Amino acid sequence: MGCAGSRREFPIDFVTFLPDTKSHNFVALPTNFESKAKPNVRTVVHNFPALVVLETFLQCALQQPRTKKTQQANLNTPGESEQIELCQRSLVFRFPDYITVQAISQPGGAALAIYSRSVYGYDDMGVNQKRIQRWLTLTDAALAKLTPVD
Repeated sequence: MGCAGSRREFPIDFVTFLPDTKSHNFVALPTNFESKAKPNVRTVVHNFPALVVLETFLQCALQQPRTKKTQQANLNTPGESEQIELCQRSLVFRFPDYITVQAISQPGGAALAIYSRSVYGYDDMGVNQKRIQRWLTLTDAALAKLTPVD
């Protein structure tokens, strides 16, 4: 089943975007990253180039059930990775949730900026938060197995 659904902004400018005011989203931004959005959590800097961090996150996300990549954008910004949009559908009703992710260069490496949101409903019962925290944990573990860049 595909992930067509509501119209949504893509790519996202993580500096200027403001998430929907409903409670069915979750925002993770790098520590010390300036944005109009108030993050729910701050992401750590990994000692890897932005593209390696993004590709590792993508590999971890695509191993999760009912998840697929829907869009990719080259931002043409030196030192930044592409931006990727993923869709994960709910188990029972197959409702689509969209996850936009970009690795952003930071001193010492790169960190992830993530916006996860449900399309339908008002309260997601913490699904977006749990998903992103799980995917970040998987990404951290996968990156820990790689040799960092000096």
